Amino acid sequence: MPQPPEGFRAALESAFRDAGRPKPALIALEPIAGGSINQTFLLRAATGVFFCKWNAAAPAPMFRQEASGLAALQAAGSSLHIPRAIALWPDTVAEDTAAAEPGVTGPAILVLEYLEPDADGPSPKTWERFGRGLAELHRGSEDRFGWAQDNYCGLTLQENGWESDWPAFYARKRIAPLVARLAGKGALAAADRAVYDSLLEKLPDLLAHHPVPSLIHGDLWSGNFLAAALGPALVDPAAYCADREAEWGMMSLFGNFPETVLDAYQESWPLPEGWRERQPLYQLYHVLNHFLLFGGSYGAQAMRIATRFV
Repeated sequence: MPQPPEGFRAALESAFRDAGRPKPALIALEPIAGGSINQTFLLRAATGVFFCKWNAAAPAPMFRQEASGLAALQAAGSSLHIPRAIALWPDTVAEDTAAAEPGVTGPAILVLEYLEPDADGPSPKTWERFGRGLAELHRGSEDRFGWAQDNYCGLTLQENGWESDWPAFYARKRIAPLVARLAGKGALAAADRAVYDSLLEKLPDLLAHHPVPSLIHGDLWSGNFLAAALGPALVDPAAYCADREAEWGMMSLFGNFPETVLDAYQESWPLPEGWRERQPLYQLYHVLNHFLLFGGSYGAQAMRIATRFV
């Protein structure tokens, strides 16, 4: 068994203790692929096999909010499979910790139910089931846009709260905070900031199609989709209630999903007229977030999108 990261065992034991579970007796710990932000492991213990996410310097509530998002996706009752959160640490219950102390980070661990992958990979039938299941998920909603607590998209704090007006929510809670953070770190020239300010003013007209609030995964690219033996599954959500077209913004940007998914979705719940023209506006949020997290050419890509609409 490879040597676990420093602090891993103590955090794992604390997570199981806080969940009211017996101390896990490790049999094997196998590193597996799981994205660029966290270390991920297949954890074999005497009591079962689990998927484990570890971060040596994560925002304190990040994994707690991920577990909350998974629970919400489960509660929606779609045919998609969502892994159960088994244990996490720290399991803080302080309200608005992320917003109050955005700079506070430390070791964090999240243990999830392990979903055995389909040995044959995704089949055309899997993609069809995914499209239909996603439409089912999107029918689960509140009567407002947003979420009860702030959560995370990657390592970026995702501001929430509730708003009855979708363009206002998208402007104030999605685009404007990223623009402000990028400007604050000197990543935007004055002329760039002016373009984004102009776009924010125009969003009410650009998003005037009156969507209903839909529960979305919020960060749905191919790495957060699993072709599990049980069927299509989703992990690592940044969940909130949104225009369901926002889900397709990320899916069409980094998703690499076959057209079969869209076809099955459209058969279940057709997207409204003009949705393809609005897609770049929803891609913009994720491109700006990647610019904030990774820099590079994402800044130019985001500016091309913004100038297209102003």
